[in-house]
Amino acid sequence: VCALSSVLIAKIGVFAFVRIFLFTFTVSWDWILWLAVISSLIGAAAALREKNIKRIIAYSTISQIGFILLGLALVGEIGLLAGLLYFVIHAVGKTGLFLGAGIVEQRCKEGNLDKLGGLAKAMPVTAAGFLFCSLSIMGFPPFGGFYAKLMVILAIVKEGHFWIAGLAIFTAILTMLYLFRLFNGIFLGQREISFSSKGRGSMVACVLFLGIVSLAIGLFIGQLLGLPNIAVAQIFR
Repeated sequence: VCALSSVLIAKIGVFAFVRIFLFTFTVSWDWILWLAVISSLIGAAAALREKNIKRIIAYSTISQIGFILLGLALVGEIGLLAGLLYFVIHAVGKTGLFLGAGIVEQRCKEGNLDKLGGLAKAMPVTAAGFLFCSLSIMGFPPFGGFYAKLMVILAIVKEGHFWIAGLAIFTAILTMLYLFRLFNGIFLGQREISFSSKGRGSMVACVLFLGIVSLAIGLFIGQLLGLPNIAVAQIFR
């Protein structure tokens, strides 16, 4: 349910907002850019302070939706392309993170980051998939998230919004910090918590699959960019 809410429900509002205002009203998008970057910054800061693993990922979703809106609110081909690309990459990566967190809570009966740790040896496949999804959301090359974030920031700079670009970069740094903290708190260090050896193999396989997809998107970004390009071309036709 958390994964579905993060991937679909939260983003439907963003695209409904953009579609209505883009094609119905003539408005200044500058205030929307500021709203998006401030929302992204607040979400990242909240995730950095939170200790519940699912809440960290939920706050991260707020932050990343701000990034998506930044691209879409530029109302240009590059910005819309970046926003659509980031939408897809975030959907893949964040679904993997929520599923991974669900596996951890199911097997450990615990969601507090301070009480977890050292699960990489016990759950290596989940840890690998979770790491790949995290690296993509952080924007590490060669994962897909790197190209999406880079395109969003370059599109902002091209439009001359340097302060917004600076805040977006700072938000990206905060994203790295809280996701490294999340991975370290769950999978690294000494394990002091008991866990159930029974788990859903299908969920573990999904986390690994989504992590591999996050990497594959980055490796084949040139070929995949054609799909959102078609959507953007339809908008500006």
